[in-house]
Amino acid sequence: MNKNNLFLFSSLLLVLVLSLVSAVDISISDSYRPGETIIGKIDGNFITPLKHDDLTFLDNRKVVPMVYDLFKIDDSYYFYAVLPLVDRNYSLMLKDVRYFDSGFEKRSNILKNFSVQGNISGFSVSPGVVVTNKDFSILVRNYVGKSDVSVTFGDVTNTITLGAGKSEKFYFSIVDVPEFSTLMISSGSSSYEIPVLVLQSSINSSNTPNLTSHGGLRFVPDNLTIELLKNSSAEVSYSLTLENFGVDDLENLEFSIPQSLGNLIKIVPEGVPLINASSSFPLILTVFPLTTTNLTEEILAFSTVSTSSTAVLSIGLRILPVNYSKPLVNTVPLVDPSSGSSLSCLLDLKGSVCYSSEECDGSLVDSREGLCCTAGSCVVVQPSNTAGKWIIILLLTGIAVVAFFIFRKYKSTKKTSADVFRERQNPVIKANT
Repeated sequence: MNKNNLFLFSSLLLVLVLSLVSAVDISISDSYRPGETIIGKIDGNFITPLKHDDLTFLDNRKVVPMVYDLFKIDDSYYFYAVLPLVDRNYSLMLKDVRYFDSGFEKRSNILKNFSVQGNISGFSVSPGVVVTNKDFSILVRNYVGKSDVSVTFGDVTNTITLGAGKSEKFYFSIVDVPEFSTLMISSGSSSYEIPVLVLQSSINSSNTPNLTSHGGLRFVPDNLTIELLKNSSAEVSYSLTLENFGVDDLENLEFSIPQSLGNLIKIVPEGVPLINASSSFPLILTVFPLTTTNLTEEILAFSTVSTSSTAVLSIGLRILPVNYSKPLVNTVPLVDPSSGSSLSCLLDLKGSVCYSSEECDGSLVDSREGLCCTAGSCVVVQPSNTAGKWIIILLLTGIAVVAFFIFRKYKSTKKTSADVFRERQNPVIKANT
């Protein structure tokens, strides 16, 4: 075979191979439930490797900020995204990507449509894909009632109970874990299979992805349950912090507030021009009592310059009856701006801020949110039994008094033998007269 024929044969073979693998395939479902986490896969013959910012989520051509990430594992790309709590049609777009199609190079946007509808998902997970060279954690957020969440990683299975609207982090060790494995999380009818790639020490560091550059924005706290009395006119304000824990500065940060919260929530300032790396910015969130129904929604913070960083604040509004007598207690700790500590109780100290109805059975440490309960847990203070004892005493006293009067009445009406004799004699006396 001469060189010309060899070249022609090689070219035809290359075109044939490229035509077989050129189609870009985005593997996701056509429909998801509100709040669910998408875990998807992308395959294709990309000329330029996909980057995190190449993924965009659209709502009728409008960019929708979501918590998401993208990783390459072997020859495929895996991604996850936490969906909003809103029924709507969405599109996933790969922006301006270069790839082969039927042997020809193309450069275009690729769209994949899906819908979010139906009942709210039982829970969400974040991240939904893990690529790591160290121990990691998964945040599980429960959207429904009290639920048992089961987690299986390797041969170990753990189960915890999460209350409605609560979040919990599961921590995992990579010791003796194979390079590629699957982490299972399930509760009720909802379940996730999270791909986990453990980067071995033998892998060249130049091939190791930057695990902190794909985002680094979060609210502290990231979950608020706010109780309001029905028909109340009192506004309630909370101190929050928007943290940039990544390695890059973040510019032009804005907030996305759902329409259902449009006239109920206000965040000051309305935007943040810059948060430097490893820095934070204080916020004030004000709630206006203009609703009579319970709501569960999410507020997003994102950069208009780079969509790689998105923070999610889950908000639950509980409307209580006017005659509600118990004290209103916020179900998550609030940031205390007067605290001199730079450590977060939730994120850094792995502790809890006890509510006014609880006490810490461990150690109290200063944190950014106030006193943090560590090396222990917050336990509900049992109400005093004094009132109950007095009630019992009063009941027994009342019973004794009633019994005393009944006894006296019975005794006063009981006839003696002398009374009976006199009654029998009276008719005889009357007859003789």
